[in-house]
Amino acid sequence: MGKAAHTLATKLAELGTPWGDDEQGTQFGDAYTPHVEKIEKSTAILVQGLASIHTAMTDMADGHIENEALIAAMFRKVVTPDSQTERRDQ
Repeated sequence: MGKAAHTLATKLAELGTPWGDDEQGTQFGDAYTPHVEKIEKSTAILVQGLASIHTAMTDMADGHIENEALIAAMFRKVVTPDSQTERRDQ
């Protein structure tokens, strides 16, 4: 998303002000330009937020994997010299 936002901002900047210098073009430019800047700033914040969520989700997934391995290890049968003899309750 960050790359797409950057590409859009670059392409729009390359276009310059294609709406002209007449009264209508000036009115459009005056209304349009401040919103573009706000949208670009908002998009940058959104990209940072999504990157942060991605990092947090990756960390959480790693934590679940580690926890699963820990729990699995708790239930593995450990062979000791005493446990090699047949149990009476079997």
